[in-house]
Amino acid sequence: MISHYKPIAGLIIKHRKKTISNEEKIELEHWCRESKANQTLFNNLQDDLFIDGYLKDMKEINIEKEFMKLKGRIK
Repeated sequence: MISHYKPIAGLIIKHRKKTISNEEKIELEHWCRESKANQTLFNNLQDDLFIDGYLKDMKEINIEKEFMKLKGRIK
Protein backbone atom coordinates (compact mmCIF):
# COMPACT_ATOMS: atom_id res chain seq x y z
CA MET A 1 0.00 0.00 0.00
CA ILE A 2 2.89 2.37 0.67
CA SER A 3 3.99 2.05 -2.95
CA HIS A 4 0.63 3.63 -3.86
CA TYR A 5 1.81 6.85 -2.21
CA LYS A 6 5.26 7.03 -3.81
CA PRO A 7 4.10 8.89 -6.94
CA ILE A 8 2.20 11.44 -4.86
CA ALA A 9 5.15 11.86 -2.49
CA GLY A 10 7.34 12.58 -5.51
CA LEU A 11 4.89 15.20 -6.75
CA ILE A 12 4.75 16.87 -3.34
CA ILE A 13 8.55 17.00 -3.24
CA LYS A 14 8.66 18.48 -6.74
CA HIS A 15 6.05 21.05 -5.70
CA ARG A 16 8.12 22.06 -2.67
CA LYS A 17 11.26 22.33 -4.84
CA LYS A 18 9.29 24.25 -7.49
CA THR A 19 10.31 21.75 -10.16
CA ILE A 20 6.82 20.36 -10.82
CA SER A 21 5.54 20.38 -14.40
CA ASN A 22 2.08 21.67 -15.31
CA GLU A 23 0.86 18.13 -15.97
CA GLU A 24 2.20 16.94 -12.61
CA LYS A 25 0.63 19.93 -10.88
CA ILE A 26 -2.76 19.00 -12.32
CA GLU A 27 -2.31 15.42 -11.07
CA LEU A 28 -1.37 16.69 -7.59
CA GLU A 29 -4.34 19.07 -7.51
CA HIS A 30 -6.63 16.19 -8.50
CA TRP A 31 -5.24 14.08 -5.65
CA CYS A 32 -5.79 16.96 -3.20
CA ARG A 33 -9.43 17.25 -4.29
CA GLU A 34 -10.06 13.52 -3.80
CA SER A 35 -10.43 13.94 -0.04
CA LYS A 36 -10.15 16.43 2.76
CA ALA A 37 -7.45 14.22 4.32
CA ASN A 38 -5.34 14.50 1.16
CA GLN A 39 -5.72 18.28 1.12
CA THR A 40 -4.86 18.53 4.81
CA LEU A 41 -1.77 16.35 4.36
CA PHE A 42 -0.63 18.43 1.39
CA ASN A 43 -1.14 21.67 3.33
CA ASN A 44 0.76 20.32 6.33
CA LEU A 45 3.66 19.24 4.14
CA GLN A 46 3.95 22.79 2.80
CA ASP A 47 4.41 24.13 6.33
CA ASP A 48 8.05 24.07 7.47
CA LEU A 49 7.03 24.41 11.13
CA PHE A 50 4.79 21.36 10.84
CA ILE A 51 7.59 19.34 9.27
CA ASP A 52 10.12 20.47 11.89
CA GLY A 53 7.73 19.50 14.69
CA TYR A 54 7.03 16.11 13.12
CA LEU A 55 10.74 15.38 12.72
CA LYS A 56 11.37 16.40 16.33
CA ASP A 57 8.59 14.07 17.51
CA MET A 58 10.02 11.21 15.42
CA LYS A 59 13.48 11.66 16.97
CA GLU A 60 11.97 11.35 20.44
CA ILE A 61 10.27 8.02 19.74
CA ASN A 62 12.07 4.95 21.05
CA ILE A 63 11.39 2.65 18.10
CA GLU A 64 12.63 -0.49 19.81
CA LYS A 65 10.45 0.13 22.87
CA GLU A 66 7.38 0.86 20.74
CA PHE A 67 7.99 -2.26 18.64
CA MET A 68 8.16 -4.42 21.77
CA LYS A 69 4.87 -2.91 23.02
CA LEU A 70 3.23 -3.67 19.68
CA LYS A 71 4.66 -7.17 19.63
CA GLY A 72 3.25 -7.76 23.12
CA ARG A 73 -0.24 -6.72 22.00
CA ILE A 74 -0.16 -9.07 19.01
CA LYS A 75 0.47 -12.23 21.07
